[in-house]
Amino acid sequence: MLQPQPLPDLVGFLEKEGPALHALARQLAGPRGAALVTRTSLAAKRGAPLPRLLADLCDLHAILSLEEVGDPDRPETGFFAALPPLTERFVDEACRLTDAVESHIAELRSVVRAPKPGLAA
Repeated sequence: MLQPQPLPDLVGFLEKEGPALHALARQLAGPRGAALVTRTSLAAKRGAPLPRLLADLCDLHAILSLEEVGDPDRPETGFFAALPPLTERFVDEACRLTDAVESHIAELRSVVRAPKPGLAA
């Protein structure tokens, strides 16, 4: 059974920034990055379990924050190396989106870890 949508701001963010996130994730991780954005957006709209959304957002954040760049065994390294010289606008947009995803991760973590109402701690 799907949960009711507890975080409409996440859905709104993904709808508003979806095209920019999709493009950036594709540039940094190829089709896998783009598919992750699509999957996360659909899951958020459908009220997927919060731990699943959190995991997907963490995976997206790892792509956007270049966590895997530099590891020669990771495809992200090749995608990053293939980028044209980065402009200040590109870097600013990437940082803005990365920070926003990080904020949504923090919000989801607080909800996922919150005690259930009516249950003893």
